[in-house]
Amino acid sequence: MLSSKKTIDSLLGFECKDFVSSYSSAPAFLRALLVADGTVTKLIEAYALEPLQVLLHGQQPVSNQETPQNFRLNLSNFYLHRKISLVGSRSSTVYLHAESWIDLNLFDEKIHQDFLHAKIGIGEIVQKFQLPTYRKIQDFCSEENEGQTFLVRTYVIHVNQHPAIQITEKFPINVYELNACNE
Repeated sequence: MLSSKKTIDSLLGFECKDFVSSYSSAPAFLRALLVADGTVTKLIEAYALEPLQVLLHGQQPVSNQETPQNFRLNLSNFYLHRKISLVGSRSSTVYLHAESWIDLNLFDEKIHQDFLHAKIGIGEIVQKFQLPTYRKIQDFCSEENEGQTFLVRTYVIHVNQHPAIQITEKFPINVYELNACNE
């Protein structure tokens, strides 16, 4: 059975065995996605054998007070709050849901436009503009919603050593069960 809430400090580094035992019932590919420190879009495309599309559910500017409290690290007053799903272009399978808060003050106008148009994933935007980044995973958990179980991770992308984007990704476990994509 999947555990409910774990902090990253107890899941990574020398405590990796705790992560493995807590999530051992999850599909192996999904466990790999949870600890990946790069964009997962291309990994999922390779797994699913189909291109993915970004399905935008909504985005809006929000104030600093409307962002997650643990992400209020910058002095910005304006963030972009965005909700998307990555969907298989042929199968219409939903491979992940994501919610993000983007500090647009840390990016130039060209990058703003890519974020605002939401045609590609955030990781692909970061790669497209070759931004100097690193990702810091903050949390893992499992979540039940409408009878479906998700593995969830939250991480912050730092750009030029500043926390710039917080993303929470929710992966539906049943999509990643053995042979679910390739039958």
